[in-house]
Amino acid sequence: MAKAVRGQPVKPRPPVGPPAGAGERNYFASVLEELRKVVWPTWNELGRMTGVVVTTVILMAIIISAADYGLGLVVKQLYSSTSTTSTGSQIKPSKVSPGATGAPSTITSPATSAPGTTAPVTP
Repeated sequence: MAKAVRGQPVKPRPPVGPPAGAGERNYFASVLEELRKVVWPTWNELGRMTGVVVTTVILMAIIISAADYGLGLVVKQLYSSTSTTSTGSQIKPSKVSPGATGAPSTITSPATSAPGTTAPVTP
């Protein structure tokens, strides 16, 4: 509620609602009446405005693509320079040693091999 200004009483405000007489009209008739008030562009203006929008979209797409490509190159350079300078901290994969006798491990599979033969297993 509003404050009184130096001794003046606060006047109560009437409730806010639709304008007078609005309940008597049809909604769709009101919409059509408002649409008749709209200033529609001519075909020449429409074509010119469409051209401006399409040109702006294409220019923005080129600018964003160029920025994306350039930043991608910068990030690739940063990652490639950090991986070559810190070779001492990289973990090298260990070699898997073959079976105890030095021969590769083998598994006999009845579904894929003939009886008595073995198929080599690759790690």
